[in-house]
Amino acid sequence: MRDVYDDNTDFITIDDSHLQKISAFAIPIVCNTKELRDEYVKKFTSLGVDTRPMVGGNMQKQPFYRNSVQMRYHTPGADFLDKCAFYVGNSPDYTTDELLVITQGMMK
Repeated sequence: MRDVYDDNTDFITIDDSHLQKISAFAIPIVCNTKELRDEYVKKFTSLGVDTRPMVGGNMQKQPFYRNSVQMRYHTPGADFLDKCAFYVGNSPDYTTDELLVITQGMMK
């Protein structure tokens, strides 16, 4: 699955080479543009795979933050993730067929 992600030029490669072990609750998908993000979210949805907004997006855009905090900060990285990234769930209990569906969602 990682090879499919890394080979897709619609995605930004995530460098995790410094990690010895990855134990993630999600599979992040970072697209080059908002339009590509929208396209892949639609594709995953059509395959029956739930998606969620990237957890690291811009919290300043969330109602709880806007209603509680007056300060606003320039956060271009968070803004980019907010527009161009999403994730799908990850589980050690996924079957081979479920992993193939997720992989299919990552293909151009």
